[in-house]
Amino acid sequence: MVRQVNGGALPTSTAEIEAAEARVPKEVLARYLPSKTMTISAVTLDPGLSESAQYSLLDSVKERVRLSNPPPGVTVTVTGNAAFSQEMGTEMGGSMGMLIGAALLLMVIAVGLLFGHVRHRFLSVAIVGQVLS
Repeated sequence: MVRQVNGGALPTSTAEIEAAEARVPKEVLARYLPSKTMTISAVTLDPGLSESAQYSLLDSVKERVRLSNPPPGVTVTVTGNAAFSQEMGTEMGGSMGMLIGAALLLMVIAVGLLFGHVRHRFLSVAIVGQVLS
């Protein structure tokens, strides 16, 4: 939006930013800049964009935010469907290993208690462990 009112170029100084803000309608500016301490930016993705392309763009935005070196006390939050899906996948992947480990531990305990009379009772646990790894 600032780029549009600034002739297609991003402002390079505070004066240019203030001049661009003056050219934006007040109701639109109030929506995207609710206060001087909070700014909302939006990146619109094309419908039907593949998940890998969305994640690539998301990683690029996060890298851009990291390289911008925001001052102390300033936080940047990336939200949206792509960000949610990526975070959910990461958390599920991390939790899955712990759940599988807990399931194997419970299986060892159950097999040890229930099949104490069988000679190679932990063989099934070893086979399941091999399949999972």
